[in-house]
Amino acid sequence: MPICNLGLLSRKSLIAAKVQSALGLDAVPTAAADAVQVADPVFSIDPNVLDRNFTAPDLSPFEHVIGRKLASISFTTELKSNGSAQSGLIADEPRLGRLFRGCGYESIGMEGGYLFNATDDVNDTTDIITILNHRYETGDGPVQVTVDSGLIVGGLVIDTDYWIIRTDADNIQIAASKSAADAGTEIVLIDAVGVNRLENVLQVTEVNADANNPTLSAGIAWTRGTLLEADRTPDGIIVTEPVLFTLTVTTPGASATAEVTISNNTLAAAGVSQTGVVITDDAPITLGTTKSGATITAVIAGDLVTGDTWRVMVYPRGVLTVPVSDCFDYLSIYLWNDGLLYKMIDAQGTFTVDATAGNYGTIEFTFTGQFQTIIDTVLPTDEVFETTLPQQIELSLFTWGSNKSLLAEQWTLDQANNVVPRPDINLSDGFSGVRISDRTPAGGFNPQAELVATENFWGDFSTGKTKVFTARAGTTVGNQVIVYAPRVQVSEIGFGDRDGIRTFDMSMLFKRLSGNDEVEWVFA
Repeated sequence: MPICNLGLLSRKSLIAAKVQSALGLDAVPTAAADAVQVADPVFSIDPNVLDRNFTAPDLSPFEHVIGRKLASISFTTELKSNGSAQSGLIADEPRLGRLFRGCGYESIGMEGGYLFNATDDVNDTTDIITILNHRYETGDGPVQVTVDSGLIVGGLVIDTDYWIIRTDADNIQIAASKSAADAGTEIVLIDAVGVNRLENVLQVTEVNADANNPTLSAGIAWTRGTLLEADRTPDGIIVTEPVLFTLTVTTPGASATAEVTISNNTLAAAGVSQTGVVITDDAPITLGTTKSGATITAVIAGDLVTGDTWRVMVYPRGVLTVPVSDCFDYLSIYLWNDGLLYKMIDAQGTFTVDATAGNYGTIEFTFTGQFQTIIDTVLPTDEVFETTLPQQIELSLFTWGSNKSLLAEQWTLDQANNVVPRPDINLSDGFSGVRISDRTPAGGFNPQAELVATENFWGDFSTGKTKVFTARAGTTVGNQVIVYAPRVQVSEIGFGDRDGIRTFDMSMLFKRLSGNDEVEWVFA
């Protein structure tokens, strides 16, 4: 006869997480739709123990009272995508993406362009554009409208960012800002004769001036173009991996005289370096000799100086995840442990990443939220996990500044969110959930020591020079996790030894470029 009830087993555990639609509203994650493969899941409570230290004829303590109870769930999972995110559709976001959203990020789809007829598909009474099965969500963007033939729809302007208002699965409206999209405030449209296309501009990042430009980029401003689809690029190329381009002035002078060299950190999508590229005011420059479809345009008001340097990142199609400072997402997280169910709602968290050569990348999350009553329940058996396997850390395109040749064994990142309770005397447990009140992301890497002439770590550290940092985990389309930081400063340099080879232990801090951009992630 089988003997049961011999104790609960740690291995028989399951985590599910789902984004909430509102504070205080349990999203009810299920094992079938929301399960995440994790290791070492831990549930804990941080209670406010209210001691009652009264005097008495004896020294025996009085009973205490339990006040506010903060719940916490931590676990480790794999740094991987899901095999589908390369569509660029939010609907294909990996489950790791929703965990990032619970840590102060928002996800943005970088899907390809949609063609529409500027007459037949535009209703200038309802301001609706019909695009069958578009899969946009309200707030998606920015997008831009380009003209394949004829005229652009009235009310819209080329080279202008717009955001999406979803009306249904086949129809959208256009808004002038994300806040306008969220509020349902559309732009008035007038149909035209022609064929237009909605393009997503987010695969080309903001152009980033090198901190030590001799002229500090005076007199020149850059705008980014769209990254075109394969049927619109001269060589039919789709960018399938991240490419960091570096533009360096080699011939000084004014517009139409100055020349740059454009190098990159990979040959697969971008080709060899471009030399002698003339910079002309308001004329697009195509990045990459294989014409990846990515362009940037300079607006020039003065002369360019030899050595001036700019960098721009081009992403493959995927789901972009960027930090936000308001309007955060919250998660409901369930932890089943062999007969017990621990629930936590209104949760936000933080995470640390470890990417070590030859291993697969790992990411450890810690979420804090509203405690819910612990109950007995049967462990679900209908769990559905993402089926992609993590890939070892290799061919990671690790680049520091413009140096893609450093020999590093590991990079790490600590999101370092400060998650605090929001006290409220009117609510149960005396607080209204938690919120992220600050973040100070930091990280590190351990390159083989180099001479100053090869890589001036010490000079950059002593002068506070900012650098670009980028790397990826995974090399297969659909299973890449890309990290890009446009402004990083070294905070400390230590010494290490790797099998008798001197290494530097580099500590780095991630800083803003324009705001809400100190660390970007792409699932592609």
